[in-house]
Amino acid sequence: MFLLTYKVGTSSQHIVKTIARMFGEIETCPFADIKAGKDLSKYDRVVFTFRKVASSLAAVRYKFRDDKLIFMTLKKDEKYPFKTAGQGFSEYVSGRQKFWIPLCSLEGSTETAVDHDVIGFYRQKQINTFGDRGLYDIFLENVSCPTLEYGVQTTDRDEFLSSITHFLYIPTQRFDTLPSTLTEAVVSGKQIIFPDMTRDFRDGGDDVKECIRYHKWYIPGEHLDNSDSIVSVKGFRRIWLKLIEHGFEYSFPRKRYRSFRDWYEQEIA
Repeated sequence: MFLLTYKVGTSSQHIVKTIARMFGEIETCPFADIKAGKDLSKYDRVVFTFRKVASSLAAVRYKFRDDKLIFMTLKKDEKYPFKTAGQGFSEYVSGRQKFWIPLCSLEGSTETAVDHDVIGFYRQKQINTFGDRGLYDIFLENVSCPTLEYGVQTTDRDEFLSSITHFLYIPTQRFDTLPSTLTEAVVSGKQIIFPDMTRDFRDGGDDVKECIRYHKWYIPGEHLDNSDSIVSVKGFRRIWLKLIEHGFEYSFPRKRYRSFRDWYEQEIA
């Protein structure tokens, strides 16, 4: 039995609850329960799905064997004395985490409540900027199509996904492990727009991009089908079965595979 713990109100809460519904071997609980003294003895592994490693470790290390704890961490260049895991494929192969656990949100509304095209996007304002203007603003000012901004015009995931036909994702200059809004849009059958961008690194956005069919620009009437892509409930269910098989201590030689897609086709398909 495995336990995935989360902090209430974080993105990992929704993700791990979705995963637990798919697998009887997985349970979840808020981190507050562990701090309050939750008995962890029945679990073969406890995975901390948020990034606050120091406070998490202090709360449990004297109650539970360190070798059963795994911490998700973004500290790619730091070697911790305990077990860590990366979330995205590119994060793992470019970092020093011992294991790979691709936490990915795969729930979303497949219904569309609009009868015309609407482009949705999630603007991370602190990193999607170009001078004083947002990259999304620069792209959308040349597109004749209604738009819906997640987190501003709506904060409801299902309302957002059911109200759009296209999802615009602009890569950022900050490392994004595995963008959950993007994966939800793919699973929900939305048309994905990836404008051409040049960066000197790869991250989770690139991992998703190489596994799907996408547009570089908004083209009315053009439809690309991703129902058979790796980024799907079926695809990630197969990945998670492999993680369970390895007791969440899954790793691979970092230079063996060229990409997430290459890894999947050789290890899973």
